Amino acid sequence: MINAIKDLPKEEFLQGICERTLMFLNPSDMAKIKEQTIALAGLGGVGAIVLELLARMGIMKFRLMDMDKYDLSNMNRQIFATIDTIGEWKVDVSIERIKEINPYAQVEMAFKEKANKNNSEEFIKGADILIMETDFPSCKVLFFEYARRFRVPLINGHCVSVVGGSVKIFDYRDPKQIDGKRHFRSTILNKMADFIIGKEKGLDDMTEEDLSQLDKSKFPTASLSFVTNLVGCLVVAETVKLITGVGKSCRYPKEIFVNLAESKMGVRSARSLKSSFTKLA
Repeated sequence: MINAIKDLPKEEFLQGICERTLMFLNPSDMAKIKEQTIALAGLGGVGAIVLELLARMGIMKFRLMDMDKYDLSNMNRQIFATIDTIGEWKVDVSIERIKEINPYAQVEMAFKEKANKNNSEEFIKGADILIMETDFPSCKVLFFEYARRFRVPLINGHCVSVVGGSVKIFDYRDPKQIDGKRHFRSTILNKMADFIIGKEKGLDDMTEEDLSQLDKSKFPTASLSFVTNLVGCLVVAETVKLITGVGKSCRYPKEIFVNLAESKMGVRSARSLKSSFTKLA
């Protein structure tokens, strides 16, 4: 049976895996999905479920970036982490997983290193959507800047206070989109960055040492599988909406926010953090 499936012609195979999706989306929408090049940086708790679901949605072209190998601490939440993948590069395992789902999908770029000026520019330029799931502040500086320069929509989903999460969409195709750097610069961490590298220093003037200084405050935090996976699902939903135009996208300065401890989900202003929640249960 497995060999018979692998021997199916490409179009018949792709039609089969998208059969249930096409009961919701029309063929034109599916064609848009298949044409997209998705750049996904960070293949951890949120990033891995994003990759899994995008491959099952029919995305055919990926760019991947992650500097880490799997270790035991990843087992509680990262869906590609198993006893067989411990010690393996996350990028390599992710590529193999994509091929297990859709052998016709392509990974046109794969970086097993931390984001820097050179690889970030190459990674983002020409992509249709950038999904940023990296932990390092320096990576956020780089991705916000290059996404803005190349007018690539940027989606970021992350966990908040262990049992909560948020998703932000910066659609840089629209010149009126508020820059994500303003959001990042409003955080305490970035105020520290201002002190370290100087308020007037732009990315072009920053050295790799300047960028590495931003990451000195990074430290591990608690993570739960049901939170990271839910955030990943929300990221994929927003990605599909950006691609197809089906549904209403929640663009910054608004953000999607979920609090599983209180069974609440809704949209709020990322600036004021005033929430408009809907009870989940």
